[in-house]
Amino acid sequence: LRTDRDLPMGAILVGILAMVFIIWFVPAIPVNFLGALLIVVFGFFFATVSSRMVGMIGSSNNPVSGMAIATLLISTFAIKATGETGINGMTGAIAIGSVICIIAGVVLTVVSLLLADGALFFAVLFMFATVAASLAGSYFLYYGHAAVLEDFDVEFSEKWKKLWKWQIICLCGAVAGVCLLFLWILGVLLVLASAIGIAVVSIVQLVYLYRMAVLFREYT
Repeated sequence: LRTDRDLPMGAILVGILAMVFIIWFVPAIPVNFLGALLIVVFGFFFATVSSRMVGMIGSSNNPVSGMAIATLLISTFAIKATGETGINGMTGAIAIGSVICIIAGVVLTVVSLLLADGALFFAVLFMFATVAASLAGSYFLYYGHAAVLEDFDVEFSEKWKKLWKWQIICLCGAVAGVCLLFLWILGVLLVLASAIGIAVVSIVQLVYLYRMAVLFREYT
C-alpha cells in the first residue's frame, strides 16, 4: 500500500533545507540562520517524542512544557556562544521556544485526528483552516501598510497590495505541492518553488519596510 511506504529521503532533505531558509527569511520569526537550524533540529526530535507520547498514552501526556524549557536552555547557550546577547539574543531564544511549542501543539492535533474516525477529512479541514488563517493575517498586514501609505505614496501603496497577491500564490503553491507529494518529483518541485517564492516575498517585504521607515522619517 502507498501508506506503507516512507517518503523518499531526498524529498525529506529538500524539505528540511527549504524550511531552514523559510524560517530564516520570514520577518515574523526574528531568528538568524543558527536559530532557524535549531528550530528544525529541535522540531525534528521533539515532534517525534510528542507524537509517540500522545499515540501511546494520550494527549494529556504531551510534554510541551519540558520540551519548551529544554529548547530555551539549549538555544540560549547556543545563541550566547555566537556573541548574540541583549535584546536580540533574548528575542531569538524566545522565538525558537515559541515555534517549538507550536510544533508540539500541531503534532498533538494531527495525531489526535489520525487516531479518530474521519481522520482524513479533519486533517484536510485543519490544513485549509491554517492556510485560511495565514492568508487572513497576511491580508490585514499588507493592506494595513497599503492603507497607511495611501496619503503619502499611492504607487508604493499599490506595491504592498501586489505583494499580498504573490503571497497568496506562493502559499497556495505550497499547499498544492504538499497535496501532490505522492507524485514525488512534481510535488517536491512545487514545494521547493513555493518556498523560494515565499523567501523572495519576505525579502521584498523587508525592503518595503525599510523604504516605509525612510519615507516616514522624511515627514517627521
